Amino acid sequence: MILSRLNRLEEKREKKLLYFALGGIAFLVLFVAIFGLKMLVQFSVLVDRARGGTPVEKTSTIILPPALDELPIATYSGKLSLTGKAEPKLTLTLFVNDFETKNITVPDTGLFTIDNVIVKDGTNTFKVRLKDAKGNTSELSNEVTTLIKKTAPILELSSPEENKTITGEPNTVTVSGKTEDNARITVNGRWVTMGTNNSFSYAYPLSDGDTTLEIIATDLAGNQKTVKRKVSYHK
Repeated sequence: MILSRLNRLEEKREKKLLYFALGGIAFLVLFVAIFGLKMLVQFSVLVDRARGGTPVEKTSTIILPPALDELPIATYSGKLSLTGKAEPKLTLTLFVNDFETKNITVPDTGLFTIDNVIVKDGTNTFKVRLKDAKGNTSELSNEVTTLIKKTAPILELSSPEENKTITGEPNTVTVSGKTEDNARITVNGRWVTMGTNNSFSYAYPLSDGDTTLEIIATDLAGNQKTVKRKVSYHK
């Protein structure tokens, strides 16, 4: 009897020890899972810093592209002024024919003017871009173009000849000739309708006596060429 009681007590004690052992193992596993992972992450960060790891780049600032105002179709000037709108206080870079030429700071109003832009004969293109102090840049602006033309237009007068005399009716003289593409013709300030192949013909009314005809060709850039003819009319 006594022996069986001792055996039962021994079994209970062994079961308690087993329960305590299992509880301790579970606690250790939970501790490592929670605190050990954090320590591992911190250790990895320290190693990365020691190796000179680069930090994650910040998202760059978005800068809206500037806008250029339109230019005349053509001009005879060798220097231009460009105007437009952009974010204030940023650096504005001008590109002429895809080459960087000038940098200015946009005024507080956001309205800018770029003066004394040197251009070449022929078609010129212009674009601008913004840049902030951190090096962030915008997209290029809209592209504007203009034609630089410094030469006078062609003006070939076929009639009338110099000192032509006209008598009787009608009291008109035919002014005719040829010019170049997109040029306009005036005779003593009166606009002439252009014909085919840049030709023109105009019946100019005459008064008694001498009349000086001033024929002017004006191209898109504003260049002009003038030819004068003196004619006489008698009834």
